[in-house]
Amino acid sequence: MRKTRTIDQPIVKSFNCPNCGSTLNITAVGLTISVSCKSCKSIIDTKDENFQILKKANDKRTVRPAIPIGTRGKFSGKVYEVIGFMVRSDYGFYWREYLLFNPYHGFCWLTEIEGHWSYVKKINTIGERSRAWSSSQKYKNRNFKLFNRGSATVSYVEGEFYWRVKEGDYAAMYDFISPPYMISKEVTRDEVTWSQSTYIERERVASIFDLDVNNLPEQKGVGANQPSDFKQKFKETFKYALFAAGICFVIHLFFMGYRDNVHLISKDGRYGPHTFQLKEKNVRSKYEDIKTEPFVIKNDNKNIVLYASSNLSNSWLYLDASLINTRDGSVINIPLEISFYHGSDWSEGSRSGEKYEFDIPKGEYYLYIEPMFGGNKVYSPRVTLALKSDVPIASNLYWILAFCLAPLLLIGFRGRTFEVRRWSNSSENPYEE
Repeated sequence: MRKTRTIDQPIVKSFNCPNCGSTLNITAVGLTISVSCKSCKSIIDTKDENFQILKKANDKRTVRPAIPIGTRGKFSGKVYEVIGFMVRSDYGFYWREYLLFNPYHGFCWLTEIEGHWSYVKKINTIGERSRAWSSSQKYKNRNFKLFNRGSATVSYVEGEFYWRVKEGDYAAMYDFISPPYMISKEVTRDEVTWSQSTYIERERVASIFDLDVNNLPEQKGVGANQPSDFKQKFKETFKYALFAAGICFVIHLFFMGYRDNVHLISKDGRYGPHTFQLKEKNVRSKYEDIKTEPFVIKNDNKNIVLYASSNLSNSWLYLDASLINTRDGSVINIPLEISFYHGSDWSEGSRSGEKYEFDIPKGEYYLYIEPMFGGNKVYSPRVTLALKSDVPIASNLYWILAFCLAPLLLIGFRGRTFEVRRWSNSSENPYEE
C-alpha cells in the first residue's frame, strides 16, 4: 500500500549550512527557494546545488517571532505549519509576516501590525481602475479605498521561503481597505502581485496555534482592516429610535387634541410715551400702562402664554406684565422682553417673543402691563399682544425626539472616533485638516 504524506508526517530535506555547518531542514521540499540558517542567519539559495549563500548576516542577534517557526495550527480544518518569518518596514514603521505551509493546500500568510492580525492569501491580478495610486479598487463586488501607499523593506528574515528573499529587498506597496478585508498590491522590479487580507482577532490567533494570548503583541490603536460594529449598531438603534419617536409623536398629537387652547386676550395698537428720560445717546421711556378687561380661566393647573410682537428698530421693549386675580388680588408675574438691532449686513434679536407660566389656578383675572422702551430715539412702537391658556407646547415633543435620537448621536460620534483612529496611520488620512 502506498503511503500518503500528511502535514503530521512531512517529507523533510536536510543539508548543512555552507557558512557555519549547522544542519538545516526544508519543509516545503521542491517549493522552498531560500532558507535562513538558524545559527548564523545567513540566507541560502536552496535551488543551487552547492547551496550558495545569498547573504551573510552581519549581526547574529535575532528577532523573536511571536509564533515560533515549526508551530502548527488549523485554519478551516486545514493544518498549516509556520515555516518562515520576516520583519518588514516602511521608514521606521515595522510589521511582521509569517509564512504558513500545507503540502496539499500550499502557502498562506499571517501578518501582525501593532498587535492586529490578518490572514493573507495571494489572489489573481485584479483589473485596476486606473494608475497604481488610484484612490479605490473593486474586488468581488466590494469597493476598497486606498489606505496606504508606501514601501516595504525586508529588515529581518528567518526560516524558508518560496522565493529568494534577503534583508534589504524592497517593494512598493499599495493597500486598499474594506474592513474586515484589505487588498494589497506589491510591486518589485520583476513582478506585480496582489493579495487579500482578512482581519483575525488576537484571541483567535492564540487559539489556532495553542498559544497564551498574553504572549502575543499587545494591540495598539485601530487596525487598518479591523471591522467596526458601529455601522450595524447604528442601523439597529435607528430602527428602535424611529419606532420610539413615532410612538411619542402619536402620543403628543393625542394629548394636543385635549388642549383647550383658549384665546383670552388680543390687543393691538400704538402706545405713546408717558414720561421719558434722555441720557446722552440712549433714550429710556415709560409708556402708558395697559389694563385689560377681566377674563376667566375655567380649570386649575393650566398653562398660560403671553405673546408680544412690535415694529422695533435698534431698540428694545420690556413688558412688566402681571396676571392679577380679581377676587383675592394675588399676582402672577409674566415679564417679557424683546429687542431687535440691525445694520446694513447684520441683525440680532427678534421683534417678537413669548413667555410661559404653568399651574395657573382657575379664577377671574385681568392683565396689567407696564411697558418700558429703550433705544436710540423716542417713538411710539406698534405692539400686538395676545394671551392664551391651555396651549399645546411643541417644545415638549422636540425634547422627547431629541431624547430618542441621542443614542444615534452617541453611536455616530463613537463610530467617527473609531474611524479617525483607524486612518491616523494612513498616508491618505481624510480626517487631516
